[in-house]
Amino acid sequence: MEINFQKKQALNHTNAFNSIVDVEFLASYEKIRHRTMLSVEVLYDFWRSVEYVEKNNIEGSILELGVWKGGSLGLVGLCLEKSQSQRNVIGVDTFEGHPAPAQNEVDVWGNNMKERYEIEVSKNGSWAKACHHETTDFLQEIYGEWGRFTLIKGKIQDKVKELRQIDKISILRLDMDWYEPTLLALNEFYDRLSKNGVIIIDDYGHHSGARDAFDEFIASNNINPLMHHINYSCIAGLKS
Repeated sequence: MEINFQKKQALNHTNAFNSIVDVEFLASYEKIRHRTMLSVEVLYDFWRSVEYVEKNNIEGSILELGVWKGGSLGLVGLCLEKSQSQRNVIGVDTFEGHPAPAQNEVDVWGNNMKERYEIEVSKNGSWAKACHHETTDFLQEIYGEWGRFTLIKGKIQDKVKELRQIDKISILRLDMDWYEPTLLALNEFYDRLSKNGVIIIDDYGHHSGARDAFDEFIASNNINPLMHHINYSCIAGLKS
């Protein structure tokens, strides 16, 4: 019988990973995995980041820009439920799918994202659209009466004034893929990220727009946070 060693290696990797992570995380992951495109490694890093800000009393809300169907925010709620935390959790998404990227943005394989966007919209009417009401209902089931979550519908460009009411942020998670919204979010919210707070750029390795925005931001502001790759695409680090 022919053995596919790549598949075997991938399975061994998955089994090894599952053997070292928290049982609570794996149980929570099963409850939300159908509503996210994030890898289990990226989700576990988010889970551990929530535990970190809770245990170390890092002040501020958890802000996720780019929610899709709410899987990752659901995981946050399940993690916070352990301590019945009253930390504010805020998510923002268009719930209409991706807006158009800039003409020069490409993915990790060099595919032009504007062309891909136009194909997806022509074929399906939108790209990666999620239902606001369904996502709200899903999160309400998780957060229930104890949780403090807010879900905001709209482009980040149109919601900046509303979001400026956020005083402090403990975790800033950016999952908007493209250059313009990512750079805008960094310019608006990085200063509100608490010292030793967590910053996560989900598509740094996959989309040139997210990577260029982050690289430009840290260069222009002369900051050098220590960032680690969680997988080939997602990077995360602490604000010093």
